[in-house]
Amino acid sequence: MPQDRPFEWTSENVTAFWDFESRFPDRYFTYHNADGMIRRLNKYFSESEAVLDYGCGTGLLLARLAEQGYRVAGSDTSEQSLEATHHRLQGYDTFLGAFTPDALVAEGRQFGTILAIELVEHLHDDWLDHALGNLRRLLEPNGRIIVTTPNQERLEDSLLRCPCCRSVFHRWQHVRAWSQTSFTDYVEQRGFRVTDAFTTDFSIVETAQERWQKLSRLKKLKKLLRGKTPKKQSPPAQLPHLVVVFQSVAQDASASDDGFASRNRRTATSISPSFARLIQHAIQLQPTADRALVSS
Repeated sequence: MPQDRPFEWTSENVTAFWDFESRFPDRYFTYHNADGMIRRLNKYFSESEAVLDYGCGTGLLLARLAEQGYRVAGSDTSEQSLEATHHRLQGYDTFLGAFTPDALVAEGRQFGTILAIELVEHLHDDWLDHALGNLRRLLEPNGRIIVTTPNQERLEDSLLRCPCCRSVFHRWQHVRAWSQTSFTDYVEQRGFRVTDAFTTDFSIVETAQERWQKLSRLKKLKKLLRGKTPKKQSPPAQLPHLVVVFQSVAQDASASDDGFASRNRRTATSISPSFARLIQHAIQLQPTADRALVSS
């Protein structure tokens, strides 16, 4: 009997996957979380600066930003996603267009704020380093990059298996998980300076952590007024979304194509060893007679 195996995400497979998903905009992360994202991230925006959504999908977040008067542009590798973005925002005067990353870099375009929403969990080191090189070139001096990604995601919870080829893959094409420490370390090692990092939940108006922080400050103030020493309190449970804001330390557009040519990197089509081991472990845990889904 054929054995289950990890699926290899080539550039062609990734494009085909997202060309298909672009037909269903209500499945996108920003469809459900755009309002919460803007509420928590707009303190980093400036009305005088253009905002680029790098990996814009079908333009859902761009439309909400345009409604609030921001000048916006989108970038994506999926031509069908770019077409959907143009169609969605064609009536907004503040819409600057949607382009492939290569086209923006070739034109020398730059932006004060660049969003990379739920992108970095889809990229292996070589693709991610290439994307960071693009972001560096597209960023205005003293501009900022805002990245969101699942916070310490359990990849095995979203694994599926193709019934035809028996390849095992993540439902949303995720290939890695990030924590606040691992991602801040990653970008700082590549010449960026992290200015802010926090976890949140974009799906609700006020997170338990935000309420806890407010209550904690009030309790500390009351105890200080009473002359008592405040006790340390534990924060609430882990929040699902990670936000990291960073700037380029060296604004050098003459860097190599991906900005890190001297680094040893894995090939673009290979899956990370840690994720491959995770998939193999998940496969082994399933009964031999029933592996239609590795995880539901």
